[in-house]
Amino acid sequence: MFLVLLGCVQVTFIFVAAWLGYGVDLPGRLGRFGLTTLATAAAAAGLALALVAASRTRRQAQTLANVVVLIVSAVGGSMVPRFFMPALLQDAGWLTPTTWALEAYTAVFWRDAPLAALALPVGMLLGFAAAATALAVRLARRWESL
Repeated sequence: MFLVLLGCVQVTFIFVAAWLGYGVDLPGRLGRFGLTTLATAAAAAGLALALVAASRTRRQAQTLANVVVLIVSAVGGSMVPRFFMPALLQDAGWLTPTTWALEAYTAVFWRDAPLAALALPVGMLLGFAAAATALAVRLARRWESL
């Protein structure tokens, strides 16, 4: 829960800066923003827990996290828009939480889509969060027998 809360706070600071500095309509979309941010933070927290649970040392966790986050971010479209990528990478992007988070935030702030339009991306983010957290718990249990 701490990681989810921390992620929500970080994203909120980013969007408050966008609201104050660039006129992004955060107050008018607060509910949809909150839902999207909660789901995105949960997915990120689940991934972080799974990566840490898969590692034996702090150094290994840091290295693994750096590599995985860079790959997931690149394929997911946060570094280069996915429409510039080859079709294979565009399709692979749908397997990453980054793509779903970008889709959700785009629906909220670019398309001004209704709450119902967030069902798929938020559902995918929450599903990813649940799967990654379950994997983290399974991986962490292996240390109980040692």
